[in-house]
Amino acid sequence: MFDVKGHHALCFGATASVYGWDRLGNMLSHVITALLRIPVGRWVNDFFFTEPSDSVEHAKLCVARMIRLILGDDSIEDSKLQHGNPLTVLWLRFHLSPGTAKVTVDPEKAERWADQLEHCLKHM
Repeated sequence: MFDVKGHHALCFGATASVYGWDRLGNMLSHVITALLRIPVGRWVNDFFFTEPSDSVEHAKLCVARMIRLILGDDSIEDSKLQHGNPLTVLWLRFHLSPGTAKVTVDPEKAERWADQLEHCLKHM
């Protein structure tokens, strides 16, 4: 059996979809900021928020619900709705403490990269 995801907006693969997803990301950022009053940052189709710890769960669920209403029920996987400290974003692990910000490569990704480098060195 295949797990199929369907979007109501754009498909993947075509050159035009790259520009379309960028426009869609801009629109979603604007709607999140204007309607939900939540400041948002964006990298391609990933959104990042700065919320007080006592309201982060509620804010996250509001954003997810709004995006699912616009793009369809399967547009956001629950695994994408992560928060906390440390937080891994795009394979970088961010750990914040008073006066300090530490960024490292996620240990799982570092191990995968090391395996790939080792494979390449063996087959040179």
